[in-house]
Amino acid sequence: MLFKKNYSAISPREAKEMMSADKNAVLIDVREKDEYRYGHIAGSANIPVGGITQSKSKLPSDKETAIIAYCLSGMRSRTACKMLGDLGYINLYNLGGINSWPYGIVK
Repeated sequence: MLFKKNYSAISPREAKEMMSADKNAVLIDVREKDEYRYGHIAGSANIPVGGITQSKSKLPSDKETAIIAYCLSGMRSRTACKMLGDLGYINLYNLGGINSWPYGIVK
């Protein structure tokens, strides 16, 4: 069985433009709560990757909503995108790590 990637990589600039153009786009930080409290991208929701499937109520009901995921390095956000795809979401973007976000973070 071949692995099908159900998400696209997105640059910080592209993510910022998408969030400005599409007010329904959702930005999720899939790091743990203590990491999120230390600093996160403004407007992001904290849904740790281990809780994605249990947090369906925090996710958009429209499976076509653009969802942009990020973490510290890009590994957990990749996993989160795969999990979101398994839940039926189709517009998924992996921003990668917060360290590559040049627009400042909320502390």
